[in-house]
Amino acid sequence: QRSHLVMRKVRPMLSPLAVLGAVLFYGIVCVCCFLFLSATLMAHPLFPFQLQNPDWTKAWLIMTVVDYYGGVIPLCGVVLASEPNRIVAIAWATAILLLGSPFACAWIISRLALHQTLRMHDSETLVLAELAAD
Repeated sequence: QRSHLVMRKVRPMLSPLAVLGAVLFYGIVCVCCFLFLSATLMAHPLFPFQLQNPDWTKAWLIMTVVDYYGGVIPLCGVVLASEPNRIVAIAWATAILLLGSPFACAWIISRLALHQTLRMHDSETLVLAELAAD
């Protein structure tokens, strides 16, 4: 048997400025979601449930929507960064943002079916391919 190192073609690494922009963007999403959750908890405590109170139910409905987008915006970043085809990546991200968790799950299923893993690899990754001797 012979071993060969094979470099896979992947997107180039982000520039330091792009990384900083992404860190700031996701940091803002994180802080906004945290502050919104904190304000909701202070104004309308989660327990005891107050299902007959329209103000409480409205506040928690809005918080649920904010929390959903706080979770899928980072997932869409992963989709955009890991899909090799930009149009496919944008389609997946749009479906996840507009149509919800069934499409987030479908992307995960698609990734598992195509790559047999959810693990991400960066552009420095070398894949060791074991090739049988002729």
